[in-house]
Amino acid sequence: MRKANSKNPLNRMDSNSLVHMTRSGNREALCELIGRYRNLGRRTAFSILKNREDAEDALQEASLRAFLKFATFEGNSAFSTWFTRIVINTCLMQMRKHRAHPTYSLDEMLEEKTCSLHLLLSKSPTPEQEFRGTEVSTLVHTTVKALPAKLRHVAEDRIYEDLSLDALARKRRISVTAAKSRLFRARRLLGKVITQGMCDSLTAR
Repeated sequence: MRKANSKNPLNRMDSNSLVHMTRSGNREALCELIGRYRNLGRRTAFSILKNREDAEDALQEASLRAFLKFATFEGNSAFSTWFTRIVINTCLMQMRKHRAHPTYSLDEMLEEKTCSLHLLLSKSPTPEQEFRGTEVSTLVHTTVKALPAKLRHVAEDRIYEDLSLDALARKRRISVTAAKSRLFRARRLLGKVITQGMCDSLTAR
């Protein structure tokens, strides 16, 4: 559980109160709820996937799902139980997708395989997928522009030009090892911003 910020009154409220506030349209309360149980979700994801990066990916995806699906939370169980169930289902879906029908994620865009930003979007998106894809795509564009120059350049080369590691390294006149390191750092920064950016977007509505 996160360390409480005494300046934020939401930190002093119990989960039930936050749920009621969220139902009344307070998005800051929803952000507080999600943040409060992220460590629990992270531990749950890691226990299933056995890989820290995959667990972090699943946690980010589960957080987005919780933001978008809160209206389906009926309150028959604790919010922590509902959120943990979303994390578990997300992990199981991730495992099935990798086994049968591999899909492209933000992380994979910056890994060894090359692919384009448009592959974040489903070919036949549901309304939820379309909304999420648009939001994530916008966040990716904005966040890439805000990266430090060295990281921004390699991220742009990978995401927008589909350059291989070798081609990227030649273009930037760096070693393949350095290119891979910069991509890894860019990927981590982008991943962290996605959930926070979605939270800020929801709060502003």
